Amino acid sequence: MKKNTLEFMESIEEVSSNQEFKAKPIITSLSLIEADILKFVEERTTVYLHEITSSIQNSSLLTIMAIGGLIRRGLVKGVRDKLGRILVEAR
Repeated sequence: MKKNTLEFMESIEEVSSNQEFKAKPIITSLSLIEADILKFVEERTTVYLHEITSSIQNSSLLTIMAIGGLIRRGLVKGVRDKLGRILVEAR
């Protein structure tokens, strides 16, 4: 795994092991989905959005929200191809 993914996964473990941290289930769910997406994208380098949503065993809405979070933090890049389809690329 890439360094960014390992750092991200370690931060999830650190937050989830903190007894004082009372996360809402949606935040925990998104973090776990984000970790799955990072692994999926890094294995393939570039994938279409529909490949991610069909491969990740979760709600498509949560998966898209997780991809948006990864793009905002700069862990993956979202681009459109010539046909307007969204590609997600590893950084």
